[in-house]
Amino acid sequence: MNRRTVVRILSFLVVIALILVVVIFKCYKEMNFYKNQVRFTYSLALDELNTSIENININLEKAAYITTEKQINSIAVTLYTEAKIAKNAFSQISGVGLNRDGFNKFLSQVGNYAVFVAQKVTDGQQISEKDRENILKLGEISDKLSKDITDIGAEYNNSGFWSKELSNSVNSTLENSELNDFFSEIDENFTDYPTLIYDGPYSDYATNNEPQLLNDKEIIEVETAKNYAAKLLDIEASELSLDGSENGKIDAYRFIYKGGVISISLKGGYPVYFRKYTTEKTPFYNYEQAISIAYKYLSKNTSKKFMPTYYYTDNGVCTINFSYVNGTVICYTDLIKIGIDLSTGAVVLYEGRGYLTNHTVRTLPSPKYSLEEARQIVSPALSIKQSSMCVIPTASGEEVQCYEFLCEGENNREILVYINTQNLQEEELFIVLHTNGGTLVK
Repeated sequence: MNRRTVVRILSFLVVIALILVVVIFKCYKEMNFYKNQVRFTYSLALDELNTSIENININLEKAAYITTEKQINSIAVTLYTEAKIAKNAFSQISGVGLNRDGFNKFLSQVGNYAVFVAQKVTDGQQISEKDRENILKLGEISDKLSKDITDIGAEYNNSGFWSKELSNSVNSTLENSELNDFFSEIDENFTDYPTLIYDGPYSDYATNNEPQLLNDKEIIEVETAKNYAAKLLDIEASELSLDGSENGKIDAYRFIYKGGVISISLKGGYPVYFRKYTTEKTPFYNYEQAISIAYKYLSKNTSKKFMPTYYYTDNGVCTINFSYVNGTVICYTDLIKIGIDLSTGAVVLYEGRGYLTNHTVRTLPSPKYSLEEARQIVSPALSIKQSSMCVIPTASGEEVQCYEFLCEGENNREILVYINTQNLQEEELFIVLHTNGGTLVK
């Protein structure tokens, strides 16, 4: 064999080897792509399922304290909707091998029973003690289910667990997988809950308000907006660059600056939103100090009266909700959020859309019913601790004036009840959630 032939054979082998490397690399990339797609689908479905079960749990707890037709109907809508969302999320998992009849039956009957109880109230009947027992039983099951799904999600996002689960899925042996074992164990719990009936779905409502505060305001020039933004951020206007416009319910100029973004409304030049990003993580400030900093900042930039209501802390930023106060009436609709970086004490977040959308000159009516009469509407299962007067939004986008009662329920749970000052309707009920990150309501 001459030298030329040897070179040709070697060259041919090198080419074959290169082709094989390329093919193997391509297959590897495609396999990783499909693995990530499967993982994303599973993770998204689990997150959606977890959120819906958590919402079902919260609303079942609310249902045990509700006394009026309006709120029963509202809860029924929420439970029915969340149950459908949960079933859809679960189907994305069960579609690859899981078959859990008890799980699906529970989700169906949660919404159905809420609608059944709502229809009884609509027909003029009282919620019986048996109905409350059934609601509490469903709540106990959903509470355990919520914790179990949370545990599944935490375990499932572990990389080692994921690799093993994905291998089972690819080899079509999901029936032997840990994910299947999780749901098998959960399914065994769905054996002791009420036999329920269903009498049709309800329609949901939507809120689509136009910004009240901007109705009669003039459109400002971009340079004017830039100057407003610079003053709000306490920087030079030259440090801001126009990054386009935001179109929606509130049209705005959008500017960027070093480490952040800010938008100013075209009409009137009001701050809509700003966020400055930070990398500092060690907290040196607490919630009380954050409240003080945020309140001083708000007072500096507006002459209106606000009061802090709820707060939460996420990723080192404490965000405080401020509600406008009309005399002595808290207007929860007129909301401004201010975020304080707990590592530096700097204002790094401002969200004014709620205030711009809802603030208007209000002529509030005198209450037709007294505070004492409203107290009688609150469930006897609750102990009233505090009361005040406020304005809250409704599901239809309107506003109602209410007495707000801070109450204590079972297991020292804090409950907020809102009774209409004009007709004694129970407009809303919230469960107060105290977490390591702050105080919120659901």
